[in-house]
Amino acid sequence: MDDNKSGTLDIQEFWKALCDFRLPVSQEECRALFDKFDLDSNNEINYEELMQAVTGELSWSRRDLV
Repeated sequence: MDDNKSGTLDIQEFWKALCDFRLPVSQEECRALFDKFDLDSNNEINYEELMQAVTGELSWSRRDLV
C-alpha cells in the first residue's frame, strides 16, 4: 500500500488501498476513516497508528499473557 516507500500512508495511498480491496466506501467515508486512524493528525498513517486502530487496546487477559 505504501507506493512511495515513505513508511507511511497518505490519503491517496489509503484511498487506493480501499479501492484495491474493493471496499464499498465513499470518498467522504474514506476521509473519516483516515482521520480516525491518523492519531497525531499529521496527514499520514504510520504502522503504529494503523496497528493501534486495528487491534485496539489490550484486554486484561491479553495484557496478562504478554
